[in-house]
Amino acid sequence: MRWLRNLIIAVAIIIFIYFIGPHPSTPKYNSQLPVVPSTAMDLQYFISKNESLHKIKPGNEARIVWVNDSLKQKTEYAIVYLHGFSASQEEGNPVHRN
Repeated sequence: MRWLRNLIIAVAIIIFIYFIGPHPSTPKYNSQLPVVPSTAMDLQYFISKNESLHKIKPGNEARIVWVNDSLKQKTEYAIVYLHGFSASQEEGNPVHRN
């Protein structure tokens, strides 16, 4: 029974330390969506300008891949490919391109 008492005391101490420990501050969320340009060329410039503000591994920056690169028209559907923080766009190649 002594081991059970010691176990209960140890668990109580751990719980006590947990509750008196540091607490993260409450995050402040913004529900406003960013203003994004409506024309294709302005949108490409907007994305490249925002990406240039951060230190990003070459080839991992955000970009638009157009169905028809010469027309750059809006299509009925758009696919957003998120490759993750430590991956590159080539991780999903050729699936995300096809």
